[in-house]
Amino acid sequence: MKLTKIASAILLSSALAACGGNSSKSTNDGNPVITPSITPSEEPAPVTNQNIDGQLVVPVSLTTSARAAIKPIQSRDTSCPDVPDGYMPLNGATVQLRDVAGNTVSEDVITDICGKFVFVVPDSLVSSIEKVVANKEGFRQLISDVENFLASNASKVVSTVENDAKFVLSGFRKTSNNSINFIITDSKSKKAVLGLPTSSFQFSLDSQAIAAKKITGSQNIAGDSTSLAITLDASGSMSVPVLDSNGNFIPASDSNPHTRYSLVASSTHQLIDMTKANDPDAEIAVTLFSTTIYSMTDSTIAQYLQLFDNNDTEIQYSINSTTGFVKDVPTLHTLIDLYNPHSDIYDPYFTPVASRHPDRTDNIHHASWYPFGGGTAFYDSIDAAITQLANANVAKPMIVALTDGSDNNSSNSADDIIAKANQYNIPVNIIAASDSFDQTSVDAMKKIASNTGSEYFDVTNLADLGGFLSGISTRVTFNYNADFNETFASGQKLTISLTASDGSVITYPEQIIP
Repeated sequence: MKLTKIASAILLSSALAACGGNSSKSTNDGNPVITPSITPSEEPAPVTNQNIDGQLVVPVSLTTSARAAIKPIQSRDTSCPDVPDGYMPLNGATVQLRDVAGNTVSEDVITDICGKFVFVVPDSLVSSIEKVVANKEGFRQLISDVENFLASNASKVVSTVENDAKFVLSGFRKTSNNSINFIITDSKSKKAVLGLPTSSFQFSLDSQAIAAKKITGSQNIAGDSTSLAITLDASGSMSVPVLDSNGNFIPASDSNPHTRYSLVASSTHQLIDMTKANDPDAEIAVTLFSTTIYSMTDSTIAQYLQLFDNNDTEIQYSINSTTGFVKDVPTLHTLIDLYNPHSDIYDPYFTPVASRHPDRTDNIHHASWYPFGGGTAFYDSIDAAITQLANANVAKPMIVALTDGSDNNSSNSADDIIAKANQYNIPVNIIAASDSFDQTSVDAMKKIASNTGSEYFDVTNLADLGGFLSGISTRVTFNYNADFNETFASGQKLTISLTASDGSVITYPEQIIP
């Protein structure tokens, strides 16, 4: 299970009617229990209950996530440990259970400080309950299928968004001949929306309405973890200092200005921590690029990096992976520190100086030089990531590719990348991390993202980068799997519509089946 389950109970008042006039008493923990009234000649009928319980959350804002990435590495908040990274509790919300006709079948329950709620429901009533509904001022009404809060689900975490946020279709891929995976985010925080009800989605295939047999949040499916390939720009232009929206330098922890290198490294550390906190089984591969492509494997590290321990003895470092995909969090942080020329591994050659990531467990003290600078072979880096994912034969692949400038060194074109990504059904998220792109490059990057069922991010202000990467991290973990009776054929057009809780209908652009 990815997220821990919950405790504390409130009993449905509707159980009184169902049991035919009950009297109540309290348990040792103070929670009410209802027992049926009986005559001396009657045997009490056994009453069994089950919990309908869960946790309601809202996304942390893009700005807050961005600021967190600029700061030195922070300890994770443990006050509400079950809240997914990138979200905060929806505390003080009013929660109800409703039947298929929309009638309320419970007394109101108020979420606690961590957004948790619990109903204890007689088994005889569970089948009549269809939806869990929650309201809090300033946020969209939350409506979710009751199945998301039953014992059979792994996470029981559902989110809503601010009133003025819009829902966005942010990713789409075919996962079999009759199933798809898709991602819904909100327009403000850029983070995934969790637990939307099956009834809110409508589909059509080549303009003919079709119905999904089942829609399940990926966090509620065992073994549904993503293999994420990250490509990071290591070209010389990444040494440019980063300015905030007022034109001032953004200070790093040592008070020197952040550069694109150091801010990308800090934001990627945050992406790793969020992804692994929300999905411990996720695996990540790192590829660096400049004029050359550097997939961060044992052979690449041995070829390009001369590493030493604190006794100045040369050492060999291994990521302990034959595919390049790593689940071990300390190893992933080591790879990002090796990417970052401002890491104290390379001190004193660059400023600012970033301290060793506190979660690292390697014995690397320093390196003899930083070998990764050069031009920008952006498309070739994506090609290498596709090959790495294809060779690893993973079930749920995704690429996040970041560049601060237009491609000037690749043998592959944008069309080559699209064709290869669609051959292996791999979505490619693209982050354009500067304001220095020509329109031709922007159009090509948008085309790659949209034609592979993913999204293009224009991060003109790099101070916001951490917010965008944290949003992508939530998409890696929280998405939807839909199964259909229909068999999909390549080239068919699937349309997805979403009915929001206010009754408005959002129809997204047609998605071409790969």
